[in-house]
Amino acid sequence: RPRPIVRFWARWFDFHLYGALVFGAMHLFEVDLRAALESPMFHVTWLLPWLMLEAIALHLWKTTPGKWLLAIEVQKPGGDHLILGEALLRGFRVYVLGLGMMLWIFPLIGQAFGLWYTLRFGEAAWDRLAGNEARVGRQNGPRVAAFILLFLTVMMIWAALTHAVSEELFDEMLKQIREQHPELFEKKE
Repeated sequence: RPRPIVRFWARWFDFHLYGALVFGAMHLFEVDLRAALESPMFHVTWLLPWLMLEAIALHLWKTTPGKWLLAIEVQKPGGDHLILGEALLRGFRVYVLGLGMMLWIFPLIGQAFGLWYTLRFGEAAWDRLAGNEARVGRQNGPRVAAFILLFLTVMMIWAALTHAVSEELFDEMLKQIREQHPELFEKKE
């Protein structure tokens, strides 16, 4: 069975872990987080190192932290490790087809496509294109509990790192809407 929901959560764990590390490093090195979040170039490029890290992990261990927690391995048929270039190409396909490059509404479309494709063909499009196979092992209670606990922890760290900036940006956006459309905020009887 392809287990697309398990694979979905493993990917989002890896995404949030990477995001927490990136924003943590930005905070540590006092990078202007607001300027980064307002930059279109940042939104396109900040995930590119993730593709490299994921490719290296798949090449070396056949798994990533999220996949490992949920007992998933990505390999060639027969069990061989992916070559680094193959793992990188796979990651790029996931980034474009499955995550829609994390731009606008495309991630939702990509995730829906990935679910449909995996349920229809029994494997993800990015694995089928390359002839890879993703093996999903058995999840047990302690493994799933550890996954949930770590996932929530990573999400809270990321939220804590970006909270002040995102709140400030939201307040400014709301102020602009109030200035441009005061009628939306008038009390009506």
